[in-house]
Parts: sequence; C-alpha cells; structure tokens
Amino acid sequence: AVPCPAMRFCANISLLFTEVPLLERFAAARSAGLPAVELWWPRSEDLDAVASAATDSGLEVVLLNFDAGDMPAGDRGLASDPARKAEFRANVPVALDLAGRMGAKRLNALIGFGDLDLARENVRYAADAAAEQGADVMIEAVNTFENGPYRLSTTRDAAEFIRSVGRDNVR
Repeated sequence: AVPCPAMRFCANISLLFTEVPLLERFAAARSAGLPAVELWWPRSEDLDAVASAATDSGLEVVLLNFDAGDMPAGDRGLASDPARKAEFRANVPVALDLAGRMGAKRLNALIGFGDLDLARENVRYAADAAAEQGADVMIEAVNTFENGPYRLSTTRDAAEFIRSVGRDNVR
C-alpha cells in the first residue's frame, strides 16, 4: 500500500472572495481558515502590491498562472497562439519574479486553443527559465464544455503533452 498524503485545500482567489478586491482576498482567505491560495495572473493590479498582500497574509501561495489572457472574456492561455508568442514569453520572467517574491514554486501554463507544437516550444522556454529558480510548470486539462475548444481537455491529453515537452519540471 502507498501512503496517502494529507489533503490540503487552497482557494483560487481569482474566483473566490470576489466580494472584495483581489488585494484583499489573501486576507479573506486567511480569515476563512485556509492555509494556502492560488491565483490567475493579476492583470490590472500592481505586482508589488500583489506580492506584499500575499506575504503580509502569511498564506502559502501554491500556484500562480502565467498570463493566460483575459480569462473572464474567454481567453484560456497564450502558449499556443502564434500571434501572442512574444506576449507569453515576455510574461515568463515577470511571472517568475512575482512567484519568487510570493514563495510560489508552481506556475500554471494554460495552453489555450491553438498550435500544440508552439505550446510545447513555449512551455519548454518557461520550464527552462523556471528551473533556474527551482520552480515547476504545471499543465492542466480544461473541460471544453465551459471553456471552448481547449487543446488539452482530458487527463490523458495533458499527460501526453507533458511527456512530449521533455522537461523534468513540467508536471
């Protein structure tokens, strides 16, 4: 038998505690008794203020998304979009810096709707940069019912994509 580690819960504060501004959601999650949070890329907030709110809360930030575009408007990632390759790559060092200041060791790269070969190339780029600070790049399957024609819609798709990237810090 394989021991099962204790399950921990964290709130995605981009989706929860929306009755307050993002910078106040760290404290709201802490007040709710949660030990950890994750969040989408903070598109309109000052990144220094986000880092301060995270560290001041005392919460563990377990995951930060790389910029995935305008998620509320339907974007689901930049990594596979040829028109946004430069935008994705420009975000990588900025996201890694923010993650480092918040203590996050995992960054989620949403693949999106486009070219999987380009997505592999961009995820390798992100993974190589993340490895320099001991961080992992996470890949997730996203359902197509709520998210449109997302390229990795099953666990099998995501696992195969991860294998095809060929980096030890892509999970």
